[in-house]
Amino acid sequence: MHYKGRVVTPQMLASMMRIIGVLYVAFPIYLAGIYFYRRGHIHWYTSVTEYSLLVILFSMAAVDMRRAKSGHWERFSPWFGFGQICGGLALATVINYTAGGDTTVYRLLPLLPAIAAAIMGDEIMIITIWVLTVTALGVVTYHQTHAVDTTGWLVAVWGVAMAGALVSIHVVVDRFLESIRVSDALRTLASGELSEWPEGIRSLLPEVAKALEVKQVEAVAVDRNGDVSLIGGWPEATDLSCVARREDGMRRALERAHPLAQEDAIIVPVRSAAEPHMVLIAHRHRKESYFNFEEEGTTAETVAGLVAGMGDRATLILSLRHQARSDPLTGLPNRRVLSEALEIEVSRSRRTGNPLSVVMIDIDFFKPYNDKFGHQAGDEMLKAFADRLSHRIRASDMVARYGGEEFCLVLPATTAQGAVNVIDGIRRDGPVRDSQGNAVTFSAGVSQWDGLESIRSLIAKSDQALYAAKEAGRDCVIVQEG
Repeated sequence: MHYKGRVVTPQMLASMMRIIGVLYVAFPIYLAGIYFYRRGHIHWYTSVTEYSLLVILFSMAAVDMRRAKSGHWERFSPWFGFGQICGGLALATVINYTAGGDTTVYRLLPLLPAIAAAIMGDEIMIITIWVLTVTALGVVTYHQTHAVDTTGWLVAVWGVAMAGALVSIHVVVDRFLESIRVSDALRTLASGELSEWPEGIRSLLPEVAKALEVKQVEAVAVDRNGDVSLIGGWPEATDLSCVARREDGMRRALERAHPLAQEDAIIVPVRSAAEPHMVLIAHRHRKESYFNFEEEGTTAETVAGLVAGMGDRATLILSLRHQARSDPLTGLPNRRVLSEALEIEVSRSRRTGNPLSVVMIDIDFFKPYNDKFGHQAGDEMLKAFADRLSHRIRASDMVARYGGEEFCLVLPATTAQGAVNVIDGIRRDGPVRDSQGNAVTFSAGVSQWDGLESIRSLIAKSDQALYAAKEAGRDCVIVQEG
């Protein structure tokens, strides 16, 4: 059962509960007035039925109030609400019967639950409540006229009129609520942020589906070569083979930068500065004759613009984060990231008991090299040296630019001797050379964490070992003991 009602706010819920409370207090007063007016004409079983129905409805309302106060209103079941509506219809019918059914006002009472079902329910609810209401009207009308032919004619007129009214109310309310849902979804997309592109769109696909008024939507990435890959779908991702048959449509939509209507879907291109481009496939699940492309195409373009804007912002934020955490020249992590990594590795070594080594590296005679060949050549050498280090360490290791011509290696699960072996392997590759063939060597200092010292002390030991390597003539590696 699909419940199309909006999620109520606590303020709306409090108002609804106050109205329901007043109604349930008014019902016994109303019944007492009828009994007084028709005393002597009301059977005991009618009274029992009325008050039994009243107790049932009051109990259901009490359950709603308890759910509201406990914050569990989201568990509200459409059938539970529909049960209250049917109970109200039965109560109104019995009251009408008790009152004699001799005025049109009483016959209008059963219409109120039917109108409530048209407002909150779907087609199944409307048909069910229509059948029950026509039956109730037939009982009351027959009680008044005692003529089958007259009852049939009156009920037929009432039934046709009520069917038209309920359908009209349902359509109007449904479109109104749909417009609210679309507006809310667009507002959510306008204020939404993506942590990554394009995978981050998965969390926003429900809002995309609401904005496009569809029950299924898929997000597909299209790279510069035109290759497609499925990012995700809502309510669930379709197999890529089902998406592949729309490749031509997706490429055409991207080329024209405009939504493309197909028989059973609308393809929405999302062109942002971020790569890869994205395409949204919205499955309409409606007949082609009911598709207003001008209206839905405009909404689709709005959605595409909002998603593209989120992609641009996500790319910019990721770029800024990368810049804040990396060295602009070599692209290596900077000292901030190095400190964070050391905190993590020290904690891990403390927990596991595995060794941890740190290596400080300095390019030999870099200042004379810089003065002789220029700063541009020096920058080129720094990048080449960073590239050499990056390609000679494990995936679990880390190399960062410490400053100037100094670099730092973090080697988890590695003893001091193991770190020396790593450095010796790098040195065996020979001196690092620039594009002109000029070569430089490097010195290194190694220290192993003793299990107790601070990170600052660990770095200081590596620095002392590096200084000793320079004093020893450079182009060598020294281990700081203790």
